[in-house]
Amino acid sequence: MTEQTITTGASLLKSTVAAILLAIALLVLVALPAEYGIDPTGIGKAIGLTELAPPTTELEHHAAESIEDHDAVAEALDGTGVNEDDAPFRQGIANAHEDSPLSTSFAIILKPLDEVEYKAVLTAGEPMLYSWSVVGGEEVYFDFHGDPTEGEFPDEYFQRYEEGEVVSAKGSFTATFTGNHGWYWLNISEHDITIKLEATGYYSSLTEIYRGNQRDRYK
Repeated sequence: MTEQTITTGASLLKSTVAAILLAIALLVLVALPAEYGIDPTGIGKAIGLTELAPPTTELEHHAAESIEDHDAVAEALDGTGVNEDDAPFRQGIANAHEDSPLSTSFAIILKPLDEVEYKAVLTAGEPMLYSWSVVGGEEVYFDFHGDPTEGEFPDEYFQRYEEGEVVSAKGSFTATFTGNHGWYWLNISEHDITIKLEATGYYSSLTEIYRGNQRDRYK
């Protein structure tokens, strides 16, 4: 290999390296600031190249908004960083229990004008599922209500949840205060009736607390 050949090869290598370095410099100093607004050196902003970059696309804009909205909802749901009034829903409550819920059933026999009251003792926030019906489909007067046993309240205060003359009722109930919650029934027919009551929930007891007859009340 001649000296001239070695010199030519070295010159070609130097030229290639120089071209690569020049291309990188143009990319960083000119192309990125002008095309994408990316200016790692600050030279693009200094010579006005970043102003040539196109604005954020509509798709990117909406994507950014979606991310912001998602973050806001996430903060609201976990109760951090957002006022409780701004949350989309009120915080749910999980009442953990070591024991299973109680399940109770009764067959309640009432003579004409007999009246009876069954109450479940529930702590505020605890639920109860219930179902009752008159065997044979006879209508009965009922009053589903509750009276508190803790806290401050007027004398003889109670809340009425449902009232009417029906043959059956079923549903769910969550106590808003600690106390007795349940049903009063009055047999308005001219013959004996039987009410089947079933309930499941985190009550401490569900029992008959009163029984009488309308005739007895007005003697």
